[in-house]
Amino acid sequence: MGRFVSMLPAGAEGRDVGWQAEAFLGQGPGGEKRPCLHLRAQATVMLRCQRCLEPLEHRLEVGRHFVFVRDESTAQTLDAETDDEVLALPRQLDLHELLEDELIMALPLVPRHDDCPTAVAPDAVAATQAAEPARAHPFAVLETLRKPPRA
Repeated sequence: MGRFVSMLPAGAEGRDVGWQAEAFLGQGPGGEKRPCLHLRAQATVMLRCQRCLEPLEHRLEVGRHFVFVRDESTAQTLDAETDDEVLALPRQLDLHELLEDELIMALPLVPRHDDCPTAVAPDAVAATQAAEPARAHPFAVLETLRKPPRA
């Protein structure tokens, strides 16, 4: 799972991904029997907390139900009618790639601890902001144009 691993921090130790896929003919939108897939996966990954920058162990849980249809136009039409994911069935379904996509989407956008093990000092944040040089406001010149000249 190269794309999935590339989204983890460098040096994150390898972890196992447990997964299960169940394919069946099910009732799809519109009442027709359609090929369906229920995909479940669990993994524990090491991330970096964006608040304290310490390692963070995060548990991913994926549970998705897919309904397959003949083409993209049918998928778009039926997707609005159901909570299930409606996909056009390709000639060969790459289950490994579908699993990897779901794990990538399950990663948190901003990983962080509920309570960071090392406190982030508010003084450090204020010191960083104070150390930045004050920049001129980009529209400050326009203010001079707005005022009438003094006589």
